Amino acid sequence: MVMFDTYNPALDYSCPVCDSKLKGWQGKDGPCGLFVWTEKLAAPSGQNAGDSNISLQERGRLRLPERFMI
Repeated sequence: MVMFDTYNPALDYSCPVCDSKLKGWQGKDGPCGLFVWTEKLAAPSGQNAGDSNISLQERGRLRLPERFMI
């Protein structure tokens, strides 16, 4: 299974060719625990790991690296 994190930008972005909304942003430079990161929030806003989700307290300590690729 490939682990990644999901990113939700604060603004909506559209494809410059077909103008459809871009969604489903994923990356592997963060902790890769199926976390959901929302722009302008320091800690992950959620986690999609089912029964393996970590506690809210543990999740609150996580941060993205200074630079990361989506």
